[in-house]
Amino acid sequence: MTNSISRLLLIPVLAIPLAAEELRPLSTDRPDTTESAYTVDAGHFQFEMEAIAWTRDGDEDSVSLGELNAKYGLNSSTDLQVVIPFYTHEDNGAEG
Repeated sequence: MTNSISRLLLIPVLAIPLAAEELRPLSTDRPDTTESAYTVDAGHFQFEMEAIAWTRDGDEDSVSLGELNAKYGLNSSTDLQVVIPFYTHEDNGAEG
């Protein structure tokens, strides 16, 4: 009886590595923000957040805080991606 209980308790422990092997490697969009050819596994979420970003293009400055990138895997080759900026400030350098 004790031997049977031990075997039953061992099943979930053995299943953990099997479940991890079924998922593809995680492909992040950070630190670069290019569009990746890799998708999130079907039925899974992926969240990434950029704490602060500053860019300068000529006389234009842009600062963004707390930009959230949320993805949901629709199937093995498609995911839904939404990027939500918390705060953005743009300065085009014009005075007055």
